[in-house]
Amino acid sequence: MTTAQTAQPTEGTPHIYTAIRNVMDKVRGVPKAGEFIMGKGPNAKVDYKFQRYDDMAAAIGSAFRDEGVMIQAKVLDVTVDSWDKSSERGLQRWCRVIIRKAFIFTSLVDGSTLEIEACGEGSDNSDKTTNKAETGAIKNAFKQAFVLATGEEDPDEVRPDDTGRPAERVLNDPWREAERAVVQAAQESRQWPSEAVGMATKVQGGILQCVSTGDLDKLLNWAAYHKLLQVPVDGGVPLGSRLIAAKATLPVGPPTGALAAATGTREP
Repeated sequence: MTTAQTAQPTEGTPHIYTAIRNVMDKVRGVPKAGEFIMGKGPNAKVDYKFQRYDDMAAAIGSAFRDEGVMIQAKVLDVTVDSWDKSSERGLQRWCRVIIRKAFIFTSLVDGSTLEIEACGEGSDNSDKTTNKAETGAIKNAFKQAFVLATGEEDPDEVRPDDTGRPAERVLNDPWREAERAVVQAAQESRQWPSEAVGMATKVQGGILQCVSTGDLDKLLNWAAYHKLLQVPVDGGVPLGSRLIAAKATLPVGPPTGALAAATGTREP
């Protein structure tokens, strides 16, 4: 086992580079101690783990104080979009913020600086969207600048079911829910009420009215809320499979209103 030695500044070298080198030696990684819990009660489970900002700030902030480094930030670009999403409490307005920021590491010894850029994204149905994006940006900046390891296996190496096969693109909820529903539908054989089949068929017809992925997201959210993703539609294919296939054919973008105009309502 080797022990890193604190680098000493050499004549003519800006102090910030020596300080960053020493911070990288002191902070080699931050474990994924945060857990995102899906569901409530006895059925709750850990959906994924993540590196918490507080853990990063505690480790890197301590090294910054030792080395005499401060961090400043400036916003370079912000993208905002919003959409309606059905929930148990009715239709809710969600917002997504994507922010690109420059982070400037400044030496308090000689004033030398080092600047990097990083992006962050956040979605919320309350007032925390920008905060989530801001936190994501600084976490990405820390991981990028200091090459922070997690000490865990790379989740991109295998599928979520840990079969060891090559990784495939994992869709965000509720798209991930749609994938699970399709797999489950293939494993089960059941009779669906005619009302459910009719609703699923109506959703399938709505696919043709979607002109962006945002439109399709609204359609999927409605279908997931009403538990229609496993219901077979034209040709016996699960509705979830139809929605997943449709996403690859549409341009990425927020809801356009075309779906609501075609159906005469905010829902299918």
